[in-house]
Amino acid sequence: MYSDTANGLVERHPLELPEAIGPIIHQQEKLFVPVKEYPDYNFVGRILGPRGLTAKQLEAETGCKIMVRGKSSMRDKKKVGSVAWL
Repeated sequence: MYSDTANGLVERHPLELPEAIGPIIHQQEKLFVPVKEYPDYNFVGRILGPRGLTAKQLEAETGCKIMVRGKSSMRDKKKVGSVAWL
């Protein structure tokens, strides 16, 4: 778990935790983006990143799930173009 510089390295043992007791608790937190203060900034694009890689990296590093919801969270179909269905 630690290194002792005076006596050299101490053996590392895996951390042993007791069994969990009680119900599993899921925490949820909403973060509101200041769109009114910064109307020209692309918050959704910055959070998601190219092909969603930034969001995936944040999820992997923090162990949380990132969900973008609300107005302008989806692409505007008029700007993307029409989709031809066969």
